[in-house]
Amino acid sequence: MLPSSLFRPGESVEDLVWDLEQGFAHLAATVREEVPSA
Repeated sequence: MLPSSLFRPGESVEDLVWDLEQGFAHLAATVREEVPSA
């Protein structure tokens, strides 16, 4: 289930996709910081 904060009134599909991309980018950055590179 996606956070309801992603679905703002009047938000376009492009905005939703951008929000998802930013979320994944943040998650990836967090993983890189927490997991030592092999």
